[in-house]
Amino acid sequence: MERIYQRCCGIEVLKNSLNACVRLGKEYEVVSQELRNFRTDHNDLGALREWLRSLEVTHVAIQAKGEAWRPLHDLLEDGFDITLVDAGLIKQMYARPSDGPYCEYLAILLEHGLLPPSFAPPTDIDTDKIDEAVLALMCLTLHEGTRAWKGFDWDSMNRLHKKGFITNPVSKAKSVEITEEGLRYAQRSFKKLFTRHSTR
Repeated sequence: MERIYQRCCGIEVLKNSLNACVRLGKEYEVVSQELRNFRTDHNDLGALREWLRSLEVTHVAIQAKGEAWRPLHDLLEDGFDITLVDAGLIKQMYARPSDGPYCEYLAILLEHGLLPPSFAPPTDIDTDKIDEAVLALMCLTLHEGTRAWKGFDWDSMNRLHKKGFITNPVSKAKSVEITEEGLRYAQRSFKKLFTRHSTR
């Protein structure tokens, strides 16, 4: 199978350490492979970065579980093309060979372009702005008066419920009811966020 990326690294993030596998090669051939283990303290993460730089690695796949991946991601994001990997999703997509370390498996998927794209949300997100946009977008799915489909981020839906803008989203129903206060707020927000303002 053709290798899309020639200088890759797969990283398995554990509680107090991480395993890394670098694979270097040509279009249809792996020239070399090296595995190393690092601690998760700042000094060792710095050593990992310098190791990747010395091998001229361009693409890195990081197993994203909980928040353990974030310090590593923040350290590497400026110098490498990073893909965050949802292990559960990958398990559904591909049958993993029984042998070989997980970091090697990630590197192999990465080099062949088989990992889905990812997004690492920043830590300073303004959740109020997200909630405002979600509630405004719910206006587009209004039916039966004040009911709206609940196919949005669950954290945002729960916050909107706590703010009194929608009924409890935790139910078997596929929709929620927007409260009277929530509807007024949603309509104002929709105009503010999604309409063109005249320059005349």
